[in-house]
Amino acid sequence: MPVSLYASWFPPTIPLQPSELASLASKAVASASRKHRLLEVSFPPVPNLEEVDFGTPLNKRFSTRVASALGARGGYRPGSLASRNQVSFANLYWARQLAPALRGSPLPFGGRAAVLNSGVRPGDVSKLPGSLELRPLRSAPPASPTPTIAVSPGPSGTWKQLSSYSGSKPFLVLNNAVNDSYDLGNAAGFETAFYLKRVSRGWAYRAYPGPWCAYLEKPDGSTELLKTYAGRPRLRELAKVVREESFKRYAAVGNDRWMNGRL
Repeated sequence: MPVSLYASWFPPTIPLQPSELASLASKAVASASRKHRLLEVSFPPVPNLEEVDFGTPLNKRFSTRVASALGARGGYRPGSLASRNQVSFANLYWARQLAPALRGSPLPFGGRAAVLNSGVRPGDVSKLPGSLELRPLRSAPPASPTPTIAVSPGPSGTWKQLSSYSGSKPFLVLNNAVNDSYDLGNAAGFETAFYLKRVSRGWAYRAYPGPWCAYLEKPDGSTELLKTYAGRPRLRELAKVVREESFKRYAAVGNDRWMNGRL
């Protein structure tokens, strides 16, 4: 679990160092891809995902960084492509971070990877590395398959068919917007390599090969581990543990993000 929760979306001031979130997810993906071909990674692409439509200072600061890192056409300003499509650009930003890990290492090295997405076109960005190929979500499989990341491809029933794009190479579903399992993880049988999901007053977390965890988010924005699970728990079970502990400590409104400056 990120030590500095809301700071974990942002890289440190040290040049070329990844953000804490990128580092944790990359290590989990690199480990999982050595044993599993079909993977899922799911976490909020922007710090305040629920508030993305009307904006928060934290989201604006992060999306400005994303637009700069990708070379987004028009940059980030009111009405620009990147400001109107913050989640799509953020997901491409994360796909670029995770691609080296899908090739088996959390560190960048030679080799190609593909990103399938429907939100950002190649002409919308100018700073993707040459080793990363950006293609439409429903593209025909290439003659020479490469490790592939599919950004929010839709219902899980289509994932395995879509995974033929990568042949025998790793295939990762990133931040799918449709959760048709109505639970933690996915209904397609993909290995959950990295998972960070907000529940009421806290988080569900898993980083392969570790256990599933229930974390309380405290009023100062820090987190505390409440419980670990040998197998994947039900969402309602984990959420109940977090919600009841928060209410016991802070009552109904003492642990609210709006009241404690976490936006």
